Amino acid sequence: MLWESDGLTQRELIARLDVEQPTMTNTLARMERDGLIRRAKDPADGRAQRIWLTESARALEEPATAAAEAVNARALEQLTPEERAAFLGLVRKVIAGLQAETAAHGLDG
Repeated sequence: MLWESDGLTQRELIARLDVEQPTMTNTLARMERDGLIRRAKDPADGRAQRIWLTESARALEEPATAAAEAVNARALEQLTPEERAAFLGLVRKVIAGLQAETAAHGLDG
């Protein structure tokens, strides 16, 4: 997500990625430890911190994307184009249903 929109807050990342607060906190702590992100105070809101990718993390975008695409292609290679479209449509429908249920119950993540 930061490759697409660098400088988001932790809250914005949680909302966009639909993950729980503790998961995001732990992930960002590891990323910071590994030199992949840096945090800076939000000039408009002193309580919030913006999260920025480091050059090291930016350099990983192409190989990480290529690796993910290769795994996805391998996972779906036994399916026809029509089956792939149907499968992906069903997965999206299941995810949307879970998100709607979570929102209806007032739960986060």
